[in-house]
Amino acid sequence: MPNISRAAALCLAIATTLIGTAVAQAPVPGERWKQTMSMEMQGTKMPMPPSTICVPVGKAAEALSNNGGGGDSQCTMTNAQQRGNSFSADMTCVSKRDGTITGRIEQVQESPTKMRGRMTMNSRQGNMVMNLESEKLGGQCDAAEMERKMNQMIAKAENDVAKEQAERCSKSAAELRRDPSQLPTYIQTFADTSPGNPLLCKGAAEKKDFCTATQSRRGFAALDSMQRRVATDKELERQMPPGSRNMMATAFGACGMGTTTTAIEAVKVRHVAAAETEGDWGFFIRYAPKARVDALGDANCTGRAFTEARSPRYASFCASWGLRKAGGAAASNQEAYPPAGTTAAGAPQGAGSSASPGAQGEPVPVQQEPVQTNKAKDALNKGTKMLKGIFGGGGN
Repeated sequence: MPNISRAAALCLAIATTLIGTAVAQAPVPGERWKQTMSMEMQGTKMPMPPSTICVPVGKAAEALSNNGGGGDSQCTMTNAQQRGNSFSADMTCVSKRDGTITGRIEQVQESPTKMRGRMTMNSRQGNMVMNLESEKLGGQCDAAEMERKMNQMIAKAENDVAKEQAERCSKSAAELRRDPSQLPTYIQTFADTSPGNPLLCKGAAEKKDFCTATQSRRGFAALDSMQRRVATDKELERQMPPGSRNMMATAFGACGMGTTTTAIEAVKVRHVAAAETEGDWGFFIRYAPKARVDALGDANCTGRAFTEARSPRYASFCASWGLRKAGGAAASNQEAYPPAGTTAAGAPQGAGSSASPGAQGEPVPVQQEPVQTNKAKDALNKGTKMLKGIFGGGGN
């Protein structure tokens, strides 16, 4: 069943703009008209409260019956005909979200002070009939006032969205400073410029935090883990923008680290060397060549199950490597990198531990909050075009 309320709101927005005209923001002498509207949809009649509008003096018929020639128009009128005191035209509006909306406008000027009209609209949300009655009132007004108010409202809305977006970007950057393993969550926010994914956060300071996380071992492991998941989950892959599917290359490219397999492999090699030096055995076992891991194990692990270390430095390494050597499923070159705050064996890191925090073993879900901001911005842009660009201002 069509969404009546949404369709009504959409059609009402278009109908309301139809009664206006594109005028300059400087004061324009105007005359006041009372506009009364009622809607009919799926057999339901919905009367609307009357509104008072101000149109340029002597241009009421034009203002109340056509689109005023707004620039950057999403709606067009064709087959416009003026016959005596009657005006009619076909209308087509194209909306990214609602598709094509077609309609027809018929308006009759019954006297110098009265007009009536009928507008039919057809969309995938449903069909609607809008009945319009206009009556001239006494008194003078400023026909440009509505446009000024509209521009003020648009400016405030844009400012509010920009402020909220900046706050979200700042919080996202702080999260990456605290936990680089959240990196996959923010690919769409900071790095993915593929079509259909407008980049939300472009500030230099926040971008620096993103790139610092990208250059970290925890960030590298998190990106690799999520990318493996995307490669095996077709539904998840379908939902993500193209640039977020190959997130390793996207993140590296955004940070100037190179996007080729050779460049990414070189970063991994550096991380592996540093992990061995610092005793980050979770990362080392997962990403070092198997021969290199086995050589380290043969040299430093002993005992019946090879889980005992010849020195405390290799205790957690031998615990994991010994299980793998014995055929344990928990230890392999593709085992989950241990959670932050633990060693490769899963024990909490002490104050004297040289092991750096690992990335989360399970891939983090792709974050949705910045997308909501993006939708809000899209809605604002759509509303701005509807109000200002399609038919122009004019009512108050």
